[in-house]
Amino acid sequence: MLAISTDSIYAHKMEGLHSPNARYVQYPVLSDRNHEISRAYGVYNPEEGRAYRGLFIIDPQGILRGYMVYNDTVGRSADEILRALQAYQYVAETGRRAQANWEPGWQGLLPQWEDIGKF
Repeated sequence: MLAISTDSIYAHKMEGLHSPNARYVQYPVLSDRNHEISRAYGVYNPEEGRAYRGLFIIDPQGILRGYMVYNDTVGRSADEILRALQAYQYVAETGRRAQANWEPGWQGLLPQWEDIGKF
């Protein structure tokens, strides 16, 4: 797991020090001050001079499996991000499909013609 922010490394350090009740990631956050990474991933907004919040799920082979992009008016859901990540892992491990609202523990669908439209 990797987090990248356009804030400076100093801002990351200060946010963690002064926000004891906030929920921060428990791993290092890379700084993209020059917006090189946010431009490469298509989340940089040049009119506003900042990046949208982007989440990219990339498998161990380097294949993009899913992404979500948010502007700053809508908060993200850690529960939904985790559910999506678990669904992508389930699909990779089983070859089944994770239907809408799939949750860990549910049996996914086999990719077969008879099941199309049932779920």
